[in-house]
This record gives sequence, C-alpha cells and structure tokens, in this order.
Amino acid sequence: MKFDSQVVRHASWEMALMRAAFALMVWSSVPFFYYQTTLSHPNGLAHFVNLGFLMNPEILGIFRGLLAVALLFYVIGLFTFSSLSVVTFLLAACGSLENSQGAINHTFQPLGLAALAQWVVSGYWAVRRRLQRGVPFFPLASVDTQRWLTHAAKVALVSCYVTSAVTKLERSDGQWIQRTPNLAIAIVKTNAKSYLNAFEPTSRLAETAPQFIVTHPRLTQIFFGFGFALEFFSFLALLGRWPAVLIGGALIVMHHTISLVMGLHFAIFEQLAFIFLVNSPWLVALMIGKIWRLARRRLQVAAS
Repeated sequence: MKFDSQVVRHASWEMALMRAAFALMVWSSVPFFYYQTTLSHPNGLAHFVNLGFLMNPEILGIFRGLLAVALLFYVIGLFTFSSLSVVTFLLAACGSLENSQGAINHTFQPLGLAALAQWVVSGYWAVRRRLQRGVPFFPLASVDTQRWLTHAAKVALVSCYVTSAVTKLERSDGQWIQRTPNLAIAIVKTNAKSYLNAFEPTSRLAETAPQFIVTHPRLTQIFFGFGFALEFFSFLALLGRWPAVLIGGALIVMHHTISLVMGLHFAIFEQLAFIFLVNSPWLVALMIGKIWRLARRRLQVAAS
C-alpha cells in the first residue's frame, strides 16, 4: 500500500491553523532560561556540540528572538526551509540539554521529529524548485508543498507510536501483552513517586486499578492489548481524513486513560494528535456546512 498517494488535500486555512497551533506548542516548550548545570550525561546533539551556551540568558534570548521570527514565517508559509532550520535546531538543542542531566524525558521528542520531518520535506521541495529550469524560485510554500509538510508531520507522529509498539515487543521478547498484569506494580510505584515528588494525590481510579489488574488478569490483557494494537496500527491514520480522525481520537482517549490510571502524562502527544490527526477546525466546518445545507433545503421547501 502506497501511503504517499494518500496525502490529504487539506484546504489552505486548515493547514494555516495547524501550523499556528504547532508554532504555539514549540514556543511554549522552549524555556526562557536554564539553571546553570553540567552536561554530565551527554545525549543527542550534546555529543557533538557544547550546549552550555543555552544556559547564558542573553544567548538564549537571542535564540528565542530568532525562533519567534522563524515561527512567524513558518505559519505564513514564507521561507519555510530556513524557518524550520531554526525551529528544528533549537528543539534538538533544548531537548539534548535537558536529556543530558542523567534523566530522559520525551517532551521535545515528538515536537522535534515533527519539525525534522517537515524540514526534510521543505528542503526537498526547495532543491527541486531550484533544479527546475525556467521555474522561478518562490520562498512562499505552495499549497501542494504545505500538504506534504502536513503529511510529514503526521508520519513523524505515528512513527513514534509504531516505534513504541515494536519496542514493547523487543524488550519483552514478544510477550508484552502476556506480562501486562505486572503493570499493577508499576502503577503503584508511579503513583507513589508522583505523591512523594509533588504531593499529587492519586485518583480513585488509580487507587483501584492495581487490585483490579491482579484480580482480572485476562481482562487486563485484553484492555492493554487494544492499546497496543492502536499503537502498532496507528499508521493507518495516513489513509485519509476519517481514519486520522478516528485513530487520533482513540489515541487521545488512550493517553487520557493512562494519565488517570498511572499518573503518566503525554500532553505533547495528545496535542499533536489533536492538531494533525483529529483536525477539529475541519470537523466544526463540516458540521456547520451540513447544518447550513439542511437549513437551506428546509427553507426552500417551505418557500415552495
């Protein structure tokens, strides 16, 4: 099945709203300052570049200024490759800095992958336009290019889920579903950690879930099996609008359930799924359009 032929023909206004929402996510994720620390456990870009300059407030302020301009151009669709170069580098740098302290978090991972995928695609189209003789180079991205950028962001997002599913199989020797009843211990540990670190009280569901898992191991395997299947087959969201809406909505429900049961929050993944897969502005516009057509038909019948 050729998923590259399933690039959704989003309207320009849809993609502009997607880019604006993604830009807000990037802007809010890059901090205004970093405390002085050491890169004791280099990770990612820190293996090749000394990222200590990000702990200088003046330098970080300059980079945030560049980021603001880059995000503005990205939303407009102007100088897309150059704009995404700034966005991708800064996300990679900040993510590497935070993950070089001895603990790993995934805040920048999906954002960085979505930006990187769009950067690669924008670079491809920029070079292609340059090589076409007689075709002038316009820095303003065409509608087709914007659709490919949106598709690239979707591919990057679902690749995170597929990778997660494959990793589960690899780490468990193919027995992840069979071992899901052991998650009762993990849930108790996670909730205790959250309480000790931030005095965050556990929900009623989180308190009762471990006992339910121990008492009903088969139901637990079925329940988590659905979640595993959702991750593994999340690439089906690339088939079109409605598959993306259905799978994106299911992923958001899955993350919300995990946050209630285990206290593990995946807000970045939820937001990206809401932006690029669910695409709620299109759903609202579709609903308004159907209501308007229905009302117009009724008025025409009444008038006749």
